[in-house]
Amino acid sequence: MNERTEALGTEPVGKLLYKMALPSFFGLMVGALFSLVDAVFIGQALGPLALGGMAIAGPVMAIITAIGDMIGAGSASVLSRALGAKDYEKAKHVIGNAFSTTIISSLAITVLGVIFIHPLLSLFGASPSIAPFAKKYIEVIILFNVGIGFVSATNNLVAAEGNAKIANIAVIIGMLVNLGLDPLFLFVFRMGMEGPAIATIIGYTVGGLIFLIYILRGNSILKVKIKYLLMNWKIIFEIFKIGTSSFIRQISSSVVAIVINNHIKRYGGDMAFAVYGALEQIMMFLFLPALSVVEGMLPIVGFNFGAKKFGRVFKTVKLSMISAVLISLIGYTIGMLFPNIILSLFSTDKTFIETGILAVRIVLCAIPAVMIQIIGGGIYQSFGKPKEAIIISLSNDILFLIPVSFFLSHFLGLIGVWIAFPVTDILSALLTAWLLKKEDCLKEGRKSISKQSIKSEIQP
Repeated sequence: MNERTEALGTEPVGKLLYKMALPSFFGLMVGALFSLVDAVFIGQALGPLALGGMAIAGPVMAIITAIGDMIGAGSASVLSRALGAKDYEKAKHVIGNAFSTTIISSLAITVLGVIFIHPLLSLFGASPSIAPFAKKYIEVIILFNVGIGFVSATNNLVAAEGNAKIANIAVIIGMLVNLGLDPLFLFVFRMGMEGPAIATIIGYTVGGLIFLIYILRGNSILKVKIKYLLMNWKIIFEIFKIGTSSFIRQISSSVVAIVINNHIKRYGGDMAFAVYGALEQIMMFLFLPALSVVEGMLPIVGFNFGAKKFGRVFKTVKLSMISAVLISLIGYTIGMLFPNIILSLFSTDKTFIETGILAVRIVLCAIPAVMIQIIGGGIYQSFGKPKEAIIISLSNDILFLIPVSFFLSHFLGLIGVWIAFPVTDILSALLTAWLLKKEDCLKEGRKSISKQSIKSEIQP
């Protein structure tokens, strides 16, 4: 076991979480910022309808990344616990099988995506004026999705060995390439929606090459040998069992998109689609605190859970929850005070901005609450408890948002669609808090810390 991995079980929790989460935060911030800028370029170059096209293409992109993250998150959880238990042979098989399943799943996405692209556009509620924008973007992504899957999976594995820094360097450089190519393809070569899609694929490919160089140079425990690439169905089942929660959390956003897009199509029209396309980018940016804390927390909690150091597990969970909520208040405040300025970044169209101001304030008003749900899903993923992780992952989108949006849109129209978001954020946060309060591991960890505090007080 190298020093980075050993530190997961010995270094002070606060310092360790900061060290693990901070690179993840900047990596995710860069990723979300570039995605945001990507949408800004598209809106400014191609108009509000192109933003509506992104609202349709986004869920399809989410399906692709969800599969890569399912493999990566599941593998990272199994790997962290194997390292914590000092089962290095199993760790090698986990790494090899993660790469094999990533390649196979990417090929399947390409075949199925080409066959079903038109039904997908219809399913996600694309209107005749928006569908051409979405189709051009999606076609490029599904044809060359293998780089997306590889980066998604490898990023989780590198972070799981305790090297979040290199994981985020690869992502940042890839995104910088993407950002540099976007205006070139859109404003100079005038490639339309194909331009940002190609830029995205090139960016992911560059990030994947950085990961590959890091692995081949021998700086990582992620050694890939032919014998470990062969399918080990027991390990694959464990990877998918744990990773399913991550997959459902992301794929549920696509399921919800079907419902929300069709509500918007019915009650709001194309301009509301454009607003929703911008809102998706804004929400992604505001989710950064929780997502970065989860990435930093996963290897720490997974390792210490495997090593049965429950006091460290409890400390990490508590600190992660508080940090995510407090940091999210910054983005929440900006969204509440300056929605018109934020929307004007995407388009200067007056109708677009007028339609979006109220939507932004309503949809974002409970963002701090949803941090609890995101952190909770990561906690159970680290514990290797897929049932609870799946319940939490489903709560925000499937269990609450779909029925609430149907009910409120029926009576309030488009405003009801927007109100459904904060209502479900609060409900899912309450459900997550209730489940965590019952968790035996956290109870034991809390008692362990209390006993240590008492001993330190009575010692002379």
